[in-house]
Amino acid sequence: MFGRILVKSIALIANVVVVLLLFIALLATTVSPEKILMPAYTTLIFPFIVVFNVGFILFWALARKWHFLISLAALIYAAPEIALAIPMHFGKSESVLAEKHISVMTYNVMLTGMLVKDTEENPNKVIRLIRAQNADVVCLQEFSVSPDKKYLTESDVRKAFRDYPYKHITYKYRSGWSLVGVATFSKFPIVKRDSVHFDSDYNLCQFSDIVIDGDTVRFVNLHLESNRLTHQDKLMPIELKENFNTENLSGTTLHLSRKLGAAYRVRAVQADSVAAMVRRSTYKTVVCGDFNDLPLSYSYSRIKRKMKDAYAESGFGPGYTYNESIFRFRIDHIFCSPEFGVLDCEIIKDEASDHYPVIAKIKI
Repeated sequence: MFGRILVKSIALIANVVVVLLLFIALLATTVSPEKILMPAYTTLIFPFIVVFNVGFILFWALARKWHFLISLAALIYAAPEIALAIPMHFGKSESVLAEKHISVMTYNVMLTGMLVKDTEENPNKVIRLIRAQNADVVCLQEFSVSPDKKYLTESDVRKAFRDYPYKHITYKYRSGWSLVGVATFSKFPIVKRDSVHFDSDYNLCQFSDIVIDGDTVRFVNLHLESNRLTHQDKLMPIELKENFNTENLSGTTLHLSRKLGAAYRVRAVQADSVAAMVRRSTYKTVVCGDFNDLPLSYSYSRIKRKMKDAYAESGFGPGYTYNESIFRFRIDHIFCSPEFGVLDCEIIKDEASDHYPVIAKIKI
């Protein structure tokens, strides 16, 4: 009898803790990491928090205790955020997909992946993937070319993307052998080009005003601050699992939290500047890019506001666009003005880069 009471007491305390973690994670959408970092860290385990709350609902229901209402009420309250992070849309009908639309791709092509010379003997997998998808507007991050003809040059890019007569490229980083930035390729005329440069070595945002069927649409192509995790950093959780002790746990947690925290703060500032630019626009807008942030984040929420997240509108499951090591998260997003319709959104599982491309079919 005593043992049963003890188990239920521990379970109740754990249930309350999991609910508190859920509400802390929800704060990440409105509380800037410049003020407090805890909510941002908590979003990294948000799907697990949701699963544990569902588990507690089942546990208490089977035990015939009213305590199941604790997690149930919390999940109902968090339903809009859960729908953004873990959408549950099943397939669209052929008639819907046949409606007139434009296709938009966002893709972080990974510096070195983009620089490979594209030849028949040694094809550039990134370029071949982009061409095969044949999207109407393509927004690339970590786009890179080289003056060295052993690598991909600007002339090679013109040939590779000859189906895209209009382009907008802004370079942020320049070295002796490469230029790195963001690029937008379009099958429709680009009538205005501008950019927002962040206080960063690699990251920036550009906007291209594109005329589609007589209507001007602003396309924002952004790359927010990276977490700058090295290969060794990414191996640390695996090494911790293999050699777990409190000292290693403390060291790994402290090291990674410092890097992530610094990046969260920088992205918050960048997101504020992008959001201000988007709000000033008089045109309907599509925002594409590598946010380096999750759907439950300050950067995501600050820029999205009332826009539609293409994947949240039509995707299924949490999805993930960053595919390296154990760090698999959905950090690449496509937003569009609420006046637009989202017919479909797909994450292409091709590992030509450390990011998967995202393609949305948008009804203009």
